[in-house]
Amino acid sequence: MLERRQQTRFHPGATLQATLLPDPAAVMENGHTELRGRVEDVSSRGFKVQLPEALCRGLKQGQSIKGELHTEGGSRSWSGSITHLNPRSGGISVGIALETRYDDPAPLRETVELVIQDPKTGGISLRRQGDKLQLDVIGHLSLPLSRDFLHLVRGGSLAAIDLNQCKGMDSAGLGMLCIAADARIPLINAHGVVKDLLEVARIPLNQDQPRHPASTNPIRVSSPAKPRERNISSVSPALKQ
Repeated sequence: MLERRQQTRFHPGATLQATLLPDPAAVMENGHTELRGRVEDVSSRGFKVQLPEALCRGLKQGQSIKGELHTEGGSRSWSGSITHLNPRSGGISVGIALETRYDDPAPLRETVELVIQDPKTGGISLRRQGDKLQLDVIGHLSLPLSRDFLHLVRGGSLAAIDLNQCKGMDSAGLGMLCIAADARIPLINAHGVVKDLLEVARIPLNQDQPRHPASTNPIRVSSPAKPRERNISSVSPALKQ
């Protein structure tokens, strides 16, 4: 499991699309020479793009393919091969493994970095901690990450969930951390707005490894200290009168 997640896959928060240009020698049953769809996730090794089922006829696992990734900042060329074709709600998820050797990898690397920097983009990764694994949340914890996140939480092999790189979350992300806390998995290194949200939701934190100063976010809610009640039976008889 750890080996499969050494490269973090990010779920893009911004609209990210990919154009697929099949090999001209390949026979496309739908007659299209260019296929475009929404990118589901991306890493430095590849990405997944969702296409309507009708457009995928003629695509095959292992097929060489090239195309472009499209962001608001422009388009970046890529080349690679198809690793899988999985049916999904509303279409087919096409997995693309990028070639590790091509003329100019810089434009594609810049695109990946641009996607990762988007404030609504998020990912999770694993690293070894003794005989168990630690899950790192990177960026925005949101609904698209729930399937992988909860699978790992319920697997029973997590020693902790590190929130040091977590920058925010939606209601689904907050719910996922609540489930993790109920499973007695320590939540560590939360800071800023993430720590504030967890405190408001009364989700327990284990801050044995703080890396950031305490947040001064104005949404922090602190309960007023209650006056200490004195037991009258313990008061000196002289003071009772």
